[in-house]
Amino acid sequence: MRIDEILAYNERFVEQTHLPTIGHAPRRHMAVVTCMDCRLVQMFEQALGLERGDVLEPVSYTRHYLRERAGWRGK
Repeated sequence: MRIDEILAYNERFVEQTHLPTIGHAPRRHMAVVTCMDCRLVQMFEQALGLERGDVLEPVSYTRHYLRERAGWRGK
C-alpha cells in the first residue's frame, strides 16, 4: 500500500466516522489489566462487553496511574 492510498483512506475515515468524546476518567471506575499484545486492541472490549472509555485502556501509563491511585510502591 502506498502512502497516498493510506492518506486517502484516512481522509475518508475522518469524514465518515463519528468518534465519541471520551473523558480522562473511566466511566465504570475500573481497570482491565492485560498483556500488551496488539491483537487485543480490536477484541478485548467486545469480548468483555465494554465500550471505549468504560475502563482504563491497556496503555503504558496505566501502570503508573494505578501505582499512584493504589499507593503501590513495589517494583
